[in-house]
Amino acid sequence: MVPNPAKRQQVPIPPPKPPEVPRIVGLLELARKWRGVLDRGEASSAAAIAKRAGFCDVYVRNLLFLLRLHPAILTAIENLGPGQGEDVTERWLRPITRMPHDRQLAVARERLGLDVGQECG
Repeated sequence: MVPNPAKRQQVPIPPPKPPEVPRIVGLLELARKWRGVLDRGEASSAAAIAKRAGFCDVYVRNLLFLLRLHPAILTAIENLGPGQGEDVTERWLRPITRMPHDRQLAVARERLGLDVGQECG
């Protein structure tokens, strides 16, 4: 038996999802929260935070390393709105956190739309 396409029910196409704030914005928030926990002495190390939060300690350290980024890069990430910066990921930023600030700016300038005249601080 061959199905009759004329009798097939039409399934409505769902509307597209509205763009969301990039994941990296939330990860940076989480890193700042964890840095506060360490600074207040509520946890002794990234490993202690990882155990409490249910994450791998390497992941927690990688997120904490995001706070080593140049302030202009951190500001640009915080200001990403819905649908922006989908190519700005923790994995892309990871090697940049280990660079000097002037090199960080040079690498991140195009992807984050940083002002070319920004100074290293």
